[in-house]
Amino acid sequence: MFGSKEFILNALKGKDSLAQDSILDASDEYENLCEDHQFILDYFKAKTSGNRLASRRDLIPRELISILPYISLLNIVTDKDGELLDMEFRLVGTSLVNLYGEWTGRKVQSDNSETSLKKTYPDTYKRLIDMASGVLQHRRAVMTSSQQMSEDRSYLKITNISIPLSSNGTDIDIIFVHSDIQKVP
Repeated sequence: MFGSKEFILNALKGKDSLAQDSILDASDEYENLCEDHQFILDYFKAKTSGNRLASRRDLIPRELISILPYISLLNIVTDKDGELLDMEFRLVGTSLVNLYGEWTGRKVQSDNSETSLKKTYPDTYKRLIDMASGVLQHRRAVMTSSQQMSEDRSYLKITNISIPLSSNGTDIDIIFVHSDIQKVP
């Protein structure tokens, strides 16, 4: 699952957008990852022996206590070809709720309300879609990074590690995301 071949899944930069700066194979960036992200890669590798997709059953909250406030779980809905149709926030950690508000139980793509993610935080919405598409396409952990966390928080940068989870061992139906948020120097 965590191959060593270096590749960039996507590189997006725009003058008028806070879009994803990069999406990278997380295992290739291991030495550059923060301590929490290294812990997460090691955690899932230990759970899966590095040769299968992790599942929700592999997550034991008491083993993740120190990072729980920065974890999100996203339920993934795909078409028959595995293309992303929608996501739903299954869980959003308390530190993320403090920054973004409560999103647990809310849909991502099919929510067209005035308070939807795509209308409230359009660049965050785009980064989330890009991340999920990269995880689904490459079926491995990815690291995403942006120099501005959101439109109204340019003083914070965010780096995420996203791990595919599968209930049946084949189809990715959940994405585990840990967010590392730092002040921009």
